[in-house]
Amino acid sequence: MKKDKFTKNIAQIEAIAKSNHFYSSIGLRTLFKTIKEDKRLIPLSYSFDSFYKRLIDMGLKEFTISLGSEYLTKYSFEKEINIYALASSFKKNSFFSMSTSLNLQGYSNYRNNFIFVSSELSEKNKQDDIELTQEAIDKAFAKPYRRTHSVGKYEDKNIVFLSPKYTKNYAVIEKQWSISSINRAFVEMIINVQYFRNSLEIIDTFIPLKEKLDITEIFDIVDQFDLIYPYFQCVGYYLEKIGFKKEELSKFKDEVSELKFYTDKSQDAYKFNDYWNMYYI
Repeated sequence: MKKDKFTKNIAQIEAIAKSNHFYSSIGLRTLFKTIKEDKRLIPLSYSFDSFYKRLIDMGLKEFTISLGSEYLTKYSFEKEINIYALASSFKKNSFFSMSTSLNLQGYSNYRNNFIFVSSELSEKNKQDDIELTQEAIDKAFAKPYRRTHSVGKYEDKNIVFLSPKYTKNYAVIEKQWSISSINRAFVEMIINVQYFRNSLEIIDTFIPLKEKLDITEIFDIVDQFDLIYPYFQCVGYYLEKIGFKKEELSKFKDEVSELKFYTDKSQDAYKFNDYWNMYYI
């Protein structure tokens, strides 16, 4: 029985198709164009639907995460999907941040049901400095937290897509995946305390990791983020709470502003730390 052109060229088609781990719907269309028009491995009369059905026969599977009322879909020939590979495939130049970075490095298992995927804003989206007042800080921290709506669900994992400020991926390191360094993860978690139960849990998470932290790099990371709020004093407060001595934190103390700041939002009552000018729980 005479073989059709697709079957004759199946080995070449498989080699090309399976060279990518994941495809978007647009990526499948691009693959179709490559196979049909560039490589001429299937008839020019071949439809995309026919091509897609043959890919399914070759083992192509669909992986979808729910994102509120929307869905994000990727396609892969992998027999067993790696949740981290899937999560990182949705955003260009993304990396795993916050507690996910800690967990991937084997430092903790904290909030392991969440996968935090960050993709920095472009440089043109950097905000201009604004004049900050105590009244504005008090008002902002009396309000409930705002969280991103870009939270996907896949099996038992919540995939949280974040868009931090542009830093040229400062202190993002390459391991098996692109991930925040432990020092960047520390700063990220303080800034984004709303994704954790409270500041006390972050402190408890990092007490056993104190010896792995680098004060100088942490200072540089806060500087790179160029944050509107006075986070030097906030980070200095956290560092003392996890075990560093005041004399080790002089660079942070030098940056303490006249403005009083908060570890947590919308609390019924706060304590106050004069040294760091911080309200805390």
